[in-house]
Amino acid sequence: MDLIKLNHVSCFAPNRRALLNDIDITLQEGDHLAVLGSNGAGKTSLLEVILGIIKPGKGFMSYNGLSLSEFMKESSVIWDQVDVFPWLKVKEVLRYFALLKNAKNGVVSEVSHLLGLDVMMESFVKTLSKGEKKKLSIAIALLNDPKVLIMDEMSSDLDRQTINVIWESRLKFSKTVLFTTHHWDEAQDYATKVMFMQDGSIVLPPVHVNRLFEDFPFKHKVVIDVDVSHLSLPLGCQFRLEGHHVILLKSHQDPILDEIIKHTQRFSVLDVELTDIYNFLVQNNESNIIRDLLPNSKSYKG
Repeated sequence: MDLIKLNHVSCFAPNRRALLNDIDITLQEGDHLAVLGSNGAGKTSLLEVILGIIKPGKGFMSYNGLSLSEFMKESSVIWDQVDVFPWLKVKEVLRYFALLKNAKNGVVSEVSHLLGLDVMMESFVKTLSKGEKKKLSIAIALLNDPKVLIMDEMSSDLDRQTINVIWESRLKFSKTVLFTTHHWDEAQDYATKVMFMQDGSIVLPPVHVNRLFEDFPFKHKVVIDVDVSHLSLPLGCQFRLEGHHVILLKSHQDPILDEIIKHTQRFSVLDVELTDIYNFLVQNNESNIIRDLLPNSKSYKG
């Protein structure tokens, strides 16, 4: 079932700068879709358009036959940084939203215990740390057991153990989730699908994570601290990342390794990760390399 559908949506800032450019995606029931990209890629703008905060300049959206207001009654949103009622106590905020969302009996206690809020119920919201405020926002979002959860950087300011607990206990099996994150390992562990964005455009449409790794021809990478740009390497298989030179390999027996060993033994061979696929695609977005190396990419859509 298609829950959210964007048909060639574009939107613009007041100065006519494109925030989103021809976005054409579908969120299906049961998807855990991670929207990934660098800062300024358009991830938050995408969520704001879906939620009606920004109106599209072109294209249209649908919500499985529902109006936006009807869709939002079945959904919850977690924003990166939002302060709620700073002069109320945590227990008062939770009780207020539980009434507003018509939450079931016992849900406040259950969610509070899950997120470790039960020990700070008497604390005023303004005294909480960023991580504690984020836990409160997550608790509010989970009170009505939403069918769709839209999360903008849910995992920021949280430790990995807390992130795992939220996914494993509340999100992993039953929710439909659309989320952005800078924790690429979170997307690799918990997203069923990923999409890549850059400068307001889609670099890679939604695709099942397992299928992406199967189709991507490079399975390993060499990370080198020395400059090897003078080596004769296949076009598109290398990029710079955080001061390191990354070279993609098709296997541990890739002939490229022999060339590298001739010049240095200061390197590591690691498995390819989502960030490597993203950097490869962004670097080669305007070339035919994507079409040649990912022949199934056109069929990812949907």
